[in-house]
Amino acid sequence: MRKPSESYLVTVTLFEDLPRVTTGKGVSEAFLRECGVREHVELQVVFDRVGVMKWDHGQLVKYLASVQTKLLPTELNRLKVTPLFPRESDTADGKRYKASELYIPSDVLRSFGLPIVQWSGKWRNGSDEARLFTTLGIRHHVPLEIVIQMAATAEDKARRARVLAYFVDNYKGVYAPVYNPAAVITPFLPTTQPDVLATPAGCFADPTASVVGCKVLHAELRQSAEVFGVRMHPPPDVLVRYLQKGVEPGRAVEVFAYMAGRQGDFTRDHWSTIRTLKFIPVPLKDAPRTPASPQPYIHVPPTLVYFSTSSSSTTTTTDHFTRIDFGSPANTFLRTAGVKDEPTPLELAARLVETPTTFLESVGVEGYLGLLRRVAAQWGSVAGDRALVERMKSVEW
Repeated sequence: MRKPSESYLVTVTLFEDLPRVTTGKGVSEAFLRECGVREHVELQVVFDRVGVMKWDHGQLVKYLASVQTKLLPTELNRLKVTPLFPRESDTADGKRYKASELYIPSDVLRSFGLPIVQWSGKWRNGSDEARLFTTLGIRHHVPLEIVIQMAATAEDKARRARVLAYFVDNYKGVYAPVYNPAAVITPFLPTTQPDVLATPAGCFADPTASVVGCKVLHAELRQSAEVFGVRMHPPPDVLVRYLQKGVEPGRAVEVFAYMAGRQGDFTRDHWSTIRTLKFIPVPLKDAPRTPASPQPYIHVPPTLVYFSTSSSSTTTTTDHFTRIDFGSPANTFLRTAGVKDEPTPLELAARLVETPTTFLESVGVEGYLGLLRRVAAQWGSVAGDRALVERMKSVEW
């Protein structure tokens, strides 16, 4: 004889040695339950037998699935934190894992080398067993941080491509609510530079962005640039910082032409900054050099150089003002940045006062007088600079 609380209904078959109540006709299970006879095995009994018995975890899952609606919250929580389930290919050591440490059987997940729960037969997502595993926290998809880490550390391009394709395929249903490209600090996206990875914020989809030293998303991923959170173009602040470093002479034409195509992105504040930057390369005419050495150069701001033209006024000042010409597209940007065709009367007057003899020797008397006439004709714009006017009064020019 047993107390009802120590007995089980005959339908409870998880363990063969359980004391099950057998009755004749006329005694219903409802009556036995009212008397206190147990309708499922207490989890403590299961936990006590995990380490000392060889048993089929599939049988346990089927049993728990059949009684899952009757389990108390405390019992479910205990199941969640208890290592009960083996993983595929780990049958030899008998190690068990929590459900939350394992993934559902899937060829895609298996190809990533992830720990898959050991399961015989076909996995059906709508089954009672699958619902139980889901309640216990089994993983149906790879967590975002693991996806990023797998892509970042992939040993070959094919594996990385599979991981990134998995992310794209599951973006709307899984990752969109939790993915913040601006917060990703691990480079995991391949770029056009061999073996160079970038974060979503550290590369761009437009191939011409490489002109200004930016990383460009690999061509095979550009159609998914929006999913990865990769912007099409570098923001204007990035372009301004690039100009701050000065442009190399050999790249000036393509860089300034690129800037011309992007100048609509600059704000008034950006233009104010650009006009003060020393980024335009100009050669040092009198610097010593050897045949094998490159032409020495310096960087100057847009306000100190002028465009080369064929006008007569330009000819008289060419030797005294730095002239540049990087071609039509590039010059469009430079003009907006502050480069002018001719020096202003104020700039001309200041240079005449600074080196009058040099001007006179290079342009002759008539040419020099022509320059004086230009200053005189625009005296109103010169007179406002009191320091210059006082200097003009005190030097021989």
